Amino acid sequence: MVGFKTNDGREIAVPFIELPTKRELPDYYEVVHNPMDFARIKKKIDKGRYSTIEEMGHDVKLLCENARVCWLIQHFQHFYTFNSFIHRSYEF
Repeated sequence: MVGFKTNDGREIAVPFIELPTKRELPDYYEVVHNPMDFARIKKKIDKGRYSTIEEMGHDVKLLCENARVCWLIQHFQHFYTFNSFIHRSYEF
């Protein structure tokens, strides 16, 4: 999964390889209560912490769900900012 690229050559998993620090992105940890990244998944694999493929699948699913939540919040914030700008500009 980590090596997959888009048609234009961008690696899609780069933002998910390692979690941001609380200093880099403090809001992330207010929104995401169970952080997960590919580095943690690899570490669990290397240490034999997964008993089944389903356990690993749970962590991959958690990573994807966290990414989806962050994407939705980010886009909602952009929409809210744009909507507020339009409302202030035209005073409906």
